[in-house]
Amino acid sequence: MVNDQIRQKAEGIVSRLLETAGNIRYGAAGVEFKIHNGRIVDVIHTVTESMRESGLPETPGGCPSA
Repeated sequence: MVNDQIRQKAEGIVSRLLETAGNIRYGAAGVEFKIHNGRIVDVIHTVTESMRESGLPETPGGCPSA
């Protein structure tokens, strides 16, 4: 059945995103489905990781404070 195929695809994508999200400290994950006549015709999933550096805070002029 078509709904079972859609469900299996969606569960696979969600599983992959959850696995990836477990390795990210700061960031975002999302998924977008393009649907035509009730069928998934395209899947786009994105994962963005933000880097946070610890160091001297910068002053408004852009120079590290001492």
